Amino acid sequence: NTFKILLATLLFTGLWSCEDEQDLIFSTPPTGDFSILTPDNGGQVILNKDLPDNIALTLSWDNVSFGQTPTLYDVEMVKEADTWDAPMLLGTGYNNSNAIYTVAELNEKANMLGLAPDVLGAVKIRIKAYVGISGEPKYSQELVYLIQPYLAYFFRDLFLVGPASSAGWNNDNNNLAMFRSPDNENEYTYTGYLAGDALKLLEKMGAWQPQWGSQDGQLTSNPLHQSNDPDVINISGGLVTFTANTNSRAFSVSSYTGSVNSYSVVGIIGAGIGGWGDADQIDMTQAQVNGNNTHVWYARNVNVVGGEVKFRANNGWAVNWGGSTEFSGTGTQDGPNIPVSAGVYNVYFYSLTGNYMFIPVQE
Repeated sequence: NTFKILLATLLFTGLWSCEDEQDLIFSTPPTGDFSILTPDNGGQVILNKDLPDNIALTLSWDNVSFGQTPTLYDVEMVKEADTWDAPMLLGTGYNNSNAIYTVAELNEKANMLGLAPDVLGAVKIRIKAYVGISGEPKYSQELVYLIQPYLAYFFRDLFLVGPASSAGWNNDNNNLAMFRSPDNENEYTYTGYLAGDALKLLEKMGAWQPQWGSQDGQLTSNPLHQSNDPDVINISGGLVTFTANTNSRAFSVSSYTGSVNSYSVVGIIGAGIGGWGDADQIDMTQAQVNGNNTHVWYARNVNVVGGEVKFRANNGWAVNWGGSTEFSGTGTQDGPNIPVSAGVYNVYFYSLTGNYMFIPVQE
C-alpha cells in the first residue's frame, strides 16, 4: 500500500508539471529540401513611386514540418554579390507559407540594402524555417530577383539666395540649403553667418521659381501665395538663427548666442560612401560671406552607395556627429551612424548645431 501511494504521488506530480509546461512541444528536424514556389527565379519588378500601395512582390514557399511544433518563417535578402553573413530581414515570424509586399515596403528595403535608384539591381532571397531561437533552422534554395527601386524623397528644399548669403544673387552658386526639421517638414532653420542685407529662398537651385520672400511681415511665395515676386527678407548681420515655416508662413531672425567652435575641416566617412578607413572619404567646403566663415559646410554631387555615414572634424574621431534620421537630422557627439540610401546627393552640415541635410541630385 505504501508503494502504491508513493507511485500515485509521483504520477500526480508529473502530470501537474506537464500542465505547467503545456507549451513544451517536441520537434523533429525536417529532412529534404524546400523551395520558393513564386516568383520565378530571375524575375523582376520596376517599382512605381506613384503607386506605393500596389502589390510589388508575392512570395510563396513549401511548408516545412518540424513535427508537432508550429513552424515560423523569415524572409531574408542580400545583394546578389554578397554572402549570407548579415542578411536583411524582408519579413519575420510568418506562421504560414506566403508573404506579400507593397511597392513602398519593398522600395524601403531595397534602398536600405543599397540598390541604386532607377537601376535594376539583383538580389538573392531565401526563406529561413525555424521553431525557436535555439533550434537548428532550415533554409530554402536561393532565388535571384531583379528590383528597380526609386529614391523615396518627397520634400521641399529651400536654398538661400541674395547678398546676405554666400551665393549673392546667383541662383546656381553653391547656394546653401536651409535645414529641414525631420519632425516637421514645413519647418526650416539656418544657423550660421549671414551678412546684413537682403535674402530670398528658392525651391530649386538654378531656378528662380518658385521663390519665397516676405509680404506684410509674413513668408510668402510665387506662385503659391501670389502672382508677382515676393519682397526680400532683410537680415541682420552676424551669427544668426533664421527660421521659416512654409505652413504657418511665419519667419524670424535672431542672434545666435550658443557656443562657437571653429574647425579646419569637416569630413564625411562611412561605409555609405566607401568605407570606415582612417581618412575621411570626403572633405567638405565651408561657405564664406564677405570673408567670414559661415560655419556651414557643403559637398556637391556626393556618390552614396547606401549604408551608414558620420560627420567628423579635423580628420579624427575626437569630434564626430551621428544621428538616426535619413535625409535630415541633428548629429550629436558619438551619436549613432546616419542611414543613407544609394544615390547622388548635395550634402550640408551646420557645425554650430550639428544639423545635416542630404538632398538628392534629381534630373
